[in-house]
Amino acid sequence: VFIGALQERFSGDNQAGLPWYWGEHPTPEESEDNSEEAPRKLYIESKYSPFPDAQGPRPGLFVGRGRFQFMKLVLGHRAETNIPTRDQTFTTRAVVPITVDCVSREPGESETLADIVAFFLLSCSPLLRERYGLHDISPPEISEPQPKKDSADSTYEWITTVAVMVEPVFTWRTRADAPVLQDM
Repeated sequence: VFIGALQERFSGDNQAGLPWYWGEHPTPEESEDNSEEAPRKLYIESKYSPFPDAQGPRPGLFVGRGRFQFMKLVLGHRAETNIPTRDQTFTTRAVVPITVDCVSREPGESETLADIVAFFLLSCSPLLRERYGLHDISPPEISEPQPKKDSADSTYEWITTVAVMVEPVFTWRTRADAPVLQDM
C-alpha cells in the first residue's frame, strides 16, 4: 500500500515541480542533474527487496514494516455471537510501524525527500484509512539524517527515516460445528 502510494506521488502529474520522479525503470543515471527542468529518477521499493543490488541507486525511498503487534480489544477478541446459529464474530487491531528510509548521497537531499514523504503521508492518511480499512495512521515522525558507509571503498550515503504507526483492523467469523452437522 505504502510503496504504491509513494510511487504514485512521484509519478505523472503528481511529481510536477519536484526534482525527482518515479518511473517503470527507476535506476538513476549518473549524468542526471536533478533539477526541475531535468528531474532525476527516484527508486521506490521495499526495504527487504530480494535483489540487494537494486538498492544501489540513489536517491531512493525504501519502505519497510516493523514488528506486528496484535491488540486485545475485548475478552477473547469476541465482538458478536449469534445465539440461534452460534456463529461468532471476532475482531482485533494491530499496531504496525511503517518506515520509509529516504536515502541519498547528500544529507540535504535525504532530508528534503523525508519532508515531502512525511507531509504526503500526513495529508493522505484519511484517504488511506478509508480506502484500506485502517483504524488509524499516526502523524509521521522524521529522524535526523544518519550517515552510512558499507565498506572502506564505498561513498557515504545519508538516510533520513520517516515513521508512522498504522492500525489495521482484522475481523473473522467462526461457525459452530453442531448446527452445521445437523444440517447434513
